[in-house]
This record gives sequence, structure tokens and C-alpha cells, in this order.
Amino acid sequence: RRLKTRMMLKPKVIPEILQQGVSNGVISVVLFNNEGSLLASAGEESGKVVAAIFGHIWNLYESEKELEFLLCMCEGGTIAMTQVTDEVFLCVYGDEKARPGMLKHKAKVLKEYLVEPLSQVFENS
Repeated sequence: RRLKTRMMLKPKVIPEILQQGVSNGVISVVLFNNEGSLLASAGEESGKVVAAIFGHIWNLYESEKELEFLLCMCEGGTIAMTQVTDEVFLCVYGDEKARPGMLKHKAKVLKEYLVEPLSQVFENS
């Protein structure tokens, strides 16, 4: 009989995990809560400002049923956003050359890695 093990995530490692998404035109990766407050970030952009803006954008579209990803084309690039847990969101921001499909894929892979440990943290808070 196999025991189900839970993956534990150290807070100091989260920016390192997010940093793995910063390549091939990705400028920054930001993790923020449902109020737009920065939880962690990696890359060039100012995380606090980016988190607040992205949180507001997500909230504008959150009434859409079963919203899984939100892709936004901006003047300086493209944003791919997804919800990791009920309270945590992930944003991958790419420059003008970054392809939306690649940004969505990076967001999906990071979400899959982070969903279990972050769910444990936020279900107990």
C-alpha cells in the first residue's frame, strides 16, 4: 500500500521556481493574491506594481464562467494569467516577441507545479 505524500514548498524557493519561467522573451513571472498583493516574483518588472495591475485585470474578467487563462496583448508585450488556487494567481509577462501560446504553456507548467503546495498553505490560513 502506498502512502500519499504531500509536496512541501519552502517560501524562499518560490522566486527560484518562478525564475525558471523567465526565458525566451518572458520578462517577469508574478505570483499575487486575490487582492492584488505581491506574494513572489522573478524577472525585471517591479513586482508590486505588476501584481496590483494584473489583480485588477483578472477581477474584471473573473465573472466569466470557468475562466482558466487570460491572455492580454499590451503595448509592451503579452500577459498570460491563470488562477493557481482560490486565492493565488500567476502571471507570466512577455515582451513583444514572446508568443502567446508559449506564455500560456509556461503559466500552465508553473501552475501545475505550484497548485498542490500553495493549496495546502492557503487552505490552512
